[in-house]
This record gives sequence, structure tokens and C-alpha cells, in this order.
Amino acid sequence: MLQRKELLSLGFYKKSPFTGSIGDLRYRLEKYDVPEETPLGPYAPVEKSKEEPPSEDAPAEEPPTKTVLLVTTWPGPYAFDTTADELKKRALFDFSEEGLIAVTDFLNEKADEMKAGS
Repeated sequence: MLQRKELLSLGFYKKSPFTGSIGDLRYRLEKYDVPEETPLGPYAPVEKSKEEPPSEDAPAEEPPTKTVLLVTTWPGPYAFDTTADELKKRALFDFSEEGLIAVTDFLNEKADEMKAGS
């Protein structure tokens, strides 16, 4: 079972992603910026549309964003970069201590589900 202290501090995620495993479950935890209206929970990245670029006269407006914790899980034994994207599941959590506690619970649930499915 994963303990909260094993996920390091929020300061770590401001600079670098973290990977780990619980049994056959592999995970990656990182800081991620999403549009402000994006809900927390399961997440499917949206591909950017290929709209025409704005005219040079109009300043480009960036939508407001928020910083979250992005958790990606996948079945082992392979590493993040060598696992097909179709096998990866993503979820967003608040970038806070409460978010890290929720991530701990989430990862333990996913590990239990994977163990039960074996």
C-alpha cells in the first residue's frame, strides 16, 4: 500500500515528474497546466485544433489556466515511454497537499483493482 510520504513534496513536482509502481501498476505524477474550466478527475487530453492563426493585428489571447497534478497510470512491466498511449489512463487532482492525499488514495484503489483483475 502506498503511503502519502512516498509521493514527495509539492515543491518536487514544480520541477520534475515522479514515477513509481505499486505491484503491477505503474504511475507518473507531474505538474500540469490545463484550461481553468477543466474539471478534476478522469482526464483525456484534447488535441489542439488546426484553426487558422489569428491575424497579426489581433493580439493572441491565452485562455486562463490552472496548475494541477496529472496522474498517469498504466499496467507494468513497461516504462512510461515504451507503453502505448491506449493503455494509459489519466486523472487530474488539485495541486495541493489535499490533492496529494487524494492521489495516494486513487493510486491505492487502482492498484487494488489491478490486483483483483489478475
